[in-house]
Amino acid sequence: RHALWISCSKTMLGIVGRNSLQGSRALALTRVVPQVPDRGMAANAKVLKARLKTIGSIKRITSTMKMVAASKLRGFQTRMEQSRPLQQSIASVFDRIPEAEVAEGAAAAKPDGAHLIIGMASDRGLCGGINSSIVKAIRRITKDNVEVEKKIVTVGDKPRTALTRTHGKMFQFSVNEVSKAPPTFLVAALLAEELNQIEYASCTLVYNKFISAIAYETTEIEMGTPAGLLARLPKFGEQYEFEGDETNIMSDLIQMRIAVQLFNSMLESATCEQSARMAAMDGASKNCGEMIDKLTTVMNRARQAAITTELCEIVAGAEAIAAS
Repeated sequence: RHALWISCSKTMLGIVGRNSLQGSRALALTRVVPQVPDRGMAANAKVLKARLKTIGSIKRITSTMKMVAASKLRGFQTRMEQSRPLQQSIASVFDRIPEAEVAEGAAAAKPDGAHLIIGMASDRGLCGGINSSIVKAIRRITKDNVEVEKKIVTVGDKPRTALTRTHGKMFQFSVNEVSKAPPTFLVAALLAEELNQIEYASCTLVYNKFISAIAYETTEIEMGTPAGLLARLPKFGEQYEFEGDETNIMSDLIQMRIAVQLFNSMLESATCEQSARMAAMDGASKNCGEMIDKLTTVMNRARQAAITTELCEIVAGAEAIAAS
């Protein structure tokens, strides 16, 4: 019998080797394939158990990220709410001054006719549609008035990565690693100084405005250019008195206004990022829980099927022995 089994095995290996590309592959197949029917249920349960372990690890990570985002959200929201009165006060001062109607400031307000787009986003993902909404808004603005030159400045690495391939020539610079810590007014002031080196006739600031822990709104506001705001100096002097040189004071006030707007938008975007990440990780944790429940049910069914099969085999064997 042993010799007959060896000869049959050699014959089968020869047939498989002739029908396949390589004999080694055929030998490997003959070694692996016979194990599946005998241990199918056990192998299936083992795979499901490993998958459950992986999903459980993912759920622990997402739950931790949700708690971290929730703890950060309170600090960011407090800073954001404290910055809003300052931004509203500065904006109300300029809102009282009518636009310049004299042609003197028209030439200074349009140095090269370019339109500057400033996008406030994040350096990290896993925060819902925070970054994609900013990217979509920037792309839409660039398609308007195609004849006008567009210049892009981004705060956050995600919009730069998404727009570099299609709008790389429009980029002036990008500020990264800002969202690691709460934004400060110093960073906003430095950004305002960098923007002062760019010549533009109009400017649009795109950012996410915080509404609640589960809602935000992508907002676009028109920021006045330094030259355009400076052209309103005669009208400004009609309502306010200056101590010292009016031009220097007005220039400093304009830079203060731009820095405050940037600072407030950075805090709004950072707060929206934390709230969106908290919501996204909460949804991911719930999805992991649902997957764990479904896979647990499937694994229990596979285990019960394996036990039932073994019991049937034992009973059948016992009956066969008794009958013999």
